[in-house]
Amino acid sequence: MKLKKLLIYISSWRHININEKINCIIITKPGNYDDCMDYFKGHLWIEPLHKNIFNFKLIFIGMKVFIKLLISKTFLMVKLWKFWPTIFFTCGLIKKNKIKNILSFTDYVSFPIYLKQLLGDQIKTVTMQNSSRAYPIKRIKYINKHDIYFSWSELNNKEKSTLNKKTKIHKFGSLRMHLVLNEKKNWNITNSFPGQNEKRQICLISNYATRHHKFFNKYFLNLNPDNFIKKLQDLEKEYLFNSKDSFGKIKKNINDYEQIIEFFYFFLFIKKFIEKNKFEISIIERHKPNHPGFKYEEDFYSNFFSRSNILRSQNHAKRIEYILNNKNLVFITNMSSLGREILGINQKVFTYSKWIYKFNESFFQKDSIFFCIDESYEIFENKLLENFNMGKENFENNKKSLKNTISAFKPNYNNLTLFLKETGLFLKN
Repeated sequence: MKLKKLLIYISSWRHININEKINCIIITKPGNYDDCMDYFKGHLWIEPLHKNIFNFKLIFIGMKVFIKLLISKTFLMVKLWKFWPTIFFTCGLIKKNKIKNILSFTDYVSFPIYLKQLLGDQIKTVTMQNSSRAYPIKRIKYINKHDIYFSWSELNNKEKSTLNKKTKIHKFGSLRMHLVLNEKKNWNITNSFPGQNEKRQICLISNYATRHHKFFNKYFLNLNPDNFIKKLQDLEKEYLFNSKDSFGKIKKNINDYEQIIEFFYFFLFIKKFIEKNKFEISIIERHKPNHPGFKYEEDFYSNFFSRSNILRSQNHAKRIEYILNNKNLVFITNMSSLGREILGINQKVFTYSKWIYKFNESFFQKDSIFFCIDESYEIFENKLLENFNMGKENFENNKKSLKNTISAFKPNYNNLTLFLKETGLFLKN
């Protein structure tokens, strides 16, 4: 692993033209937000392991900044010794080209925080909440270390009480949703409400991953489907009732087991619902077709449905386009951030949870028709059918009754304009 990282690091260095206009440095790992960066111009991509830059004209100014930091921020610089080459050239470039804006698409990335600690008011760090504020991440400690924060959803009261009041927070929502809506010139669709779908169909937002694949192969692969529920109940006792160590603390990996077992309960409910009520299903897959995990996902669902039910979206934008083009479709999930984003644009989302809701109850609401929280299949079925039959007026009233911490913020053009202003980025088209 160390050799692999070393080779990645060595190959990460690339020569740049320092005369190009750079308004913003974006710091993010490859593979996570490459698609978002394709919409922008006027930025430089840096990441300490995968994306490093150099130009020999930066050596003199880089050396001056580096020595000054060694003297004024000695303890911090010693702590960051692994980042010295990246710090050397990045700080040199910032100084030479007077770059002010540092953007991270993920709020818990450390390197922008280190740059802020080193350079202070010379730079402005902008970050964003990219998904649900999920257990066990404590978002507030990251928010408080940045200048600008674009929030994905409403903070709960406990979180608000620990804000430092210095960070400027903008209610924003999903960046990808903003970019696709803007590209399609389709902002008005978020202001309308869904009615009953013409087709008896639901859409599953999948979160099936490698850990689910291993768990399924270990316990269910050669098991008769009629015995799945009984096996799940046995596994529930094994992994949940014996879930604490000798000090009474929850074992480190128990959340993984809860997620996995909950997902399979959820899936069996869906399978029964489809067969009993003669519904069709489409599946928004977790992985893109070129990802190694896609085959596991496709193989699992093909045990129960046709492979054609899987959308095989080539990128995130295609998934969002499918969602926008199916305004009346009911999307179902048990913990997906995408589900909360869909609810944020006024479309139907039905969420199931057996245990995971306990880790962040701000995201769930048991008395809402949009949720099935630790309830029987019969209640699951009745609520899902009610969602399917729900008209525009009922949807609007039911959504108004939700806690404000549940859905992601609704995207709008003014927020996208504000994001561009704060980061110094420009859209390509």
